[in-house]
Amino acid sequence: VLHGHHLTVNAIAWNPDGIRLAGLGDTILVWEWPRGQPVATFQGYSDEVLSVAFSPDGALFASSHVDHTICLWEVDRSGDIALRHRLHQHTNFVQALLFSPDSRTLFSCSFDNTLCRWEVSTGTLRARWATHGTFYVALAIHPDGQRIASGGGDHPIRLLDSESGELYSLWHGHTHTIEALSFRPDGKLLASASWDETIRLWDVSSGTCLQTLRTPGPYSGMNISGVTGISEAQKAALKALG
Repeated sequence: VLHGHHLTVNAIAWNPDGIRLAGLGDTILVWEWPRGQPVATFQGYSDEVLSVAFSPDGALFASSHVDHTICLWEVDRSGDIALRHRLHQHTNFVQALLFSPDSRTLFSCSFDNTLCRWEVSTGTLRARWATHGTFYVALAIHPDGQRIASGGGDHPIRLLDSESGELYSLWHGHTHTIEALSFRPDGKLLASASWDETIRLWDVSSGTCLQTLRTPGPYSGMNISGVTGISEAQKAALKALG
């Protein structure tokens, strides 16, 4: 258990070397694992952190804030943090941040219904794409760096070209907002998690859903057929909750 924050922790991320970062309020802590002690603390940004992401090379991390901005931070070997760029183009909450495999590009998606591509070295906005009339809350990049998977409020998964934003394919299966996406390291499978209480495994080459995993409900396996003292409506509610 890591202690140090005093309010809700909204986002955490591991860097490639195993340092864990947590963002909260105007405080960002960098933890060293497995020692479990914060090695760096940054206080000085007044807006709550919504999401964080480490670059694959471990030299940078990005954070998004409730004022719609994105901050790009440098982390040296001792864990010291320095602000490199502050990015201002989004007009609503930024829900997900994603670095390219070579750490040179940052992608961000927002409730303003846009997906942005940023040049990390300069903080320059290189592309801004509309998100097909919906909002994205989850992003994942293929290990080849050429394709991005996105998921959001309208339920399908979209596979996009990371340079042009062009739509490669559209995968249907989920029935609620997609909250998380992750490619397998070999790039052959994609995992998706949704508010529909399922996790789906997809074949990337064909877009086929190979397996659907369902989270057991709080009352899964409970036999209430002979229970007395509760109404039929209450029994129906318990069954619906799983």
